[in-house]
Amino acid sequence: MVRYCSKSELASYWKKKKNLFIYVAIGFAVLWWCARYMRLVVHGRHVAVGQSLTLHAGSNNVELQLNSPDGSTRLRGTLGHGGVYISETMKPCSVSHSQYTGGCVDLKVPLIAGDEPLLRLEVAASNDIDCYMVKWRSLITTRKISVMDCFDLSDALWYGGPQVLHQHWPINSQASDLQPHLVCDYLMEQWRPNPAYGKYGSLAEPYWLSSAGVGIIVVDDSFTLSSSFNARGDGRLCLKGDRSPETDSSKVPTVLSYNICLRKDVASVHRIMSDLFVPKPRGYPDVRVIRQPIWSTWAQYKDNVTQRNVEDMADRILYYKFPHRYRQSLS
Repeated sequence: MVRYCSKSELASYWKKKKNLFIYVAIGFAVLWWCARYMRLVVHGRHVAVGQSLTLHAGSNNVELQLNSPDGSTRLRGTLGHGGVYISETMKPCSVSHSQYTGGCVDLKVPLIAGDEPLLRLEVAASNDIDCYMVKWRSLITTRKISVMDCFDLSDALWYGGPQVLHQHWPINSQASDLQPHLVCDYLMEQWRPNPAYGKYGSLAEPYWLSSAGVGIIVVDDSFTLSSSFNARGDGRLCLKGDRSPETDSSKVPTVLSYNICLRKDVASVHRIMSDLFVPKPRGYPDVRVIRQPIWSTWAQYKDNVTQRNVEDMADRILYYKFPHRYRQSLS
């Protein structure tokens, strides 16, 4: 027996079909939004964050790879170099950072196999620029925690970093052992017999650029930073963070944090990182520094300065009518 549907039944049928189509369309739209804005793909121990960054959880570290749109590798790194044990798969997490809302992975790792988780690795991608934030946070505030990330120098030319006694440009051929990332006097007696140590000088910016269009910068000063560059010819840039025990147990303190950006070349990545992370001057220098400089004996006499040297230098400044300032004694 053939039964014909009424108009009301046909209308109800097509309404259900229409609703199903709408739900499917909404589902695809949500998936597209996640792919476009979250840009986070998790496959157990592998994860892709943002446009270019990929992480792989190894047995005792996390491997980082930064690829260009054509598939070539611009940067390789080892996070938690030789000192962590991966205990969980990667999963999405939220990042409370205005520049990095596009996506995040959360990976809890203990320092030793079988130990309770002490560290949390967060890697986040920016929404609109190819920049990433890498952050290690301590889950236990009562213990001192350290972690180190290292990046291969590969075949790229590198620039920036701290000043050393035997300065090169680019800096690939110079070497600095792991040391506190602080300004120091590399002419001190204990450093002179061993110039290969690469002791840092009076400039120690934690900012490195490569000809592959990659920039790495540390802007967080809440932890103790150490660094090395091509230490004993190992071909790596390493960043080490140390965090002392916290008195406030409610905090999740940062052990190590830095930012990575990718562009087509070294000039363009420097421009974007300067805009994002380098504070701009808010005023003008004192014009007297240019018009009436204060002369220094260091350039000519170094530490062998005497009273006679100072008087001779002052006489020559006056004789040649060089601009200068002097400190007038008060009566």
